Amino acid sequence: MRAKIDGELFEVKGELFCTYVDMVSFNIQSTKINGIEGITLTIFPSDIRLQNYIMQQTDEVIVAGQYFKDDASYATIHNPNGRITITAYDPNKKIVEGTFEFVGKDLYSNATKNITEGKFRCRGLN
Repeated sequence: MRAKIDGELFEVKGELFCTYVDMVSFNIQSTKINGIEGITLTIFPSDIRLQNYIMQQTDEVIVAGQYFKDDASYATIHNPNGRITITAYDPNKKIVEGTFEFVGKDLYSNATKNITEGKFRCRGLN
């Protein structure tokens, strides 16, 4: 997975560090080896298709992005914006690919992080 965080490159290489879980929701997670910086993308319900998902939170649908580093978390849950686009999905081979962008907002400080040019290719864990 790779993206620009406020213009700075964030990149995690290797399938072990970019994974997805398809259960009630579809969660794509990429965490640096230090475990304190990463990006999580969520699509609920987990009816995944090749399409563009607009970040939103309703009673029936949640599409969200989160960037975390150290103790800070910048998410779209309270500030829905951006998109996740699934460009390839093979549940038999357990591979998902796509792009994303969003502005994450810290709930406590109201600080924001601009996540742009996001791209992922991840392997399924289940």
